[in-house]
Amino acid sequence: MQKKILVFSNGEKIGDGLIKLPLLNEIKRRLPEYKIVWMTNRGRTVYNNQLKNIASKYIDQIIEKANLNPFFWQKISNIYNLKDLSFDYIFDTQKAVLRTLALKRIKCSVFISASAVGFFSDKKIQIKSKK
Repeated sequence: MQKKILVFSNGEKIGDGLIKLPLLNEIKRRLPEYKIVWMTNRGRTVYNNQLKNIASKYIDQIIEKANLNPFFWQKISNIYNLKDLSFDYIFDTQKAVLRTLALKRIKCSVFISASAVGFFSDKKIQIKSKK
């Protein structure tokens, strides 16, 4: 079975997309055997249009506008069948707690998020203090 990484965003404009390219480059460089799936919640991603030529070197699949639901009594997404998906890693690139809770409902081995100062992460996040 192929190893997979989900990178989650709430959607990004061109500037956000450019800032996140080094992250994608580093993931692909360190873990070349992993399939990288990029998911947005409500917005669209520039990786599927303006930056598609660059991003296609790193991203294997894009899921746009997943419209995630944090409530356990409802489906994770009414648009995509996410309950059957499983990932080795999920990287949450946004910090909204409700979106993070919704994302936590997707099966994974390791979940990493800066939301709520890393509270939801499986791995401790070192946050540098601003001086």
